[in-house]
Amino acid sequence: MKILRVVAIAAIVCGLCSAGPVTFDLNSSLGFWDNILLDGTHTGGTFSVGPPQQGLNGVGTNVVRWGDTSAGDSDNPSRLQSGYEYNAVAPPTVPGIPVDTLFKVGTFVHENQAITPGTSVLGATLNITMMMDFSGTPVNKTFAYHFAHNETDNAGVGGICPFGGGPVGECPDFVTILNSVPDTNFVVGGQLYTLELIGFSKDGGLTKTSSFESAERSNNPADLFATITAPPPSTLPEPGTLFLFAPPLAAFVVRRLWLRRTAR
Repeated sequence: MKILRVVAIAAIVCGLCSAGPVTFDLNSSLGFWDNILLDGTHTGGTFSVGPPQQGLNGVGTNVVRWGDTSAGDSDNPSRLQSGYEYNAVAPPTVPGIPVDTLFKVGTFVHENQAITPGTSVLGATLNITMMMDFSGTPVNKTFAYHFAHNETDNAGVGGICPFGGGPVGECPDFVTILNSVPDTNFVVGGQLYTLELIGFSKDGGLTKTSSFESAERSNNPADLFATITAPPPSTLPEPGTLFLFAPPLAAFVVRRLWLRRTAR
């Protein structure tokens, strides 16, 4: 019986050694826009269509647009509105994302078009809900990003673009993320995990950006990245150590017990 117990323990330990990395499925990372700021007045997201002169539409969806294009000047012959767009990476489900790796949540796009002065916005809030699955255990978390919008005069001031960039006549707008979302902890199967929204990046997550120089008459994107980490257990040896030492140790104990039994 002692031999069987030791063999069973060795099997469990070796099972731990060979276990693969923990993964999860990202089922959804959908988002919507609300809390639109118009002419210094906070709307609170209580309406779906703003004042006619603003042409606001799409509040409560993933695409919100604004701006009077009735002039139809040469800068905007198609009379396109400006706007913010958020495109979630899921659904469809993104399966098998390893813990402790960077993963993409979605993409933010500023649609920057020439609109009538005074018909832009001052800011908006992007709400994102991440729905994840850890081997059948659902985890849902919601986050809010607040954006400040600076609509520049395309002609510049005194022949100079207000925040640099250019050329004059095509002065870029600027979009700034006002807040960093705090880390969120959750427990699955007794294991503590930490979800961290790294932020927006234009280079695949290598660097984070909180301010966008948005070129005129173009769609300017940035991706949102996150990580989920798990602290190493404080009461267990490192898996690599178990892999190296547990099997020889178990074999040694089994051999000693076998010799002791045959010597009787």
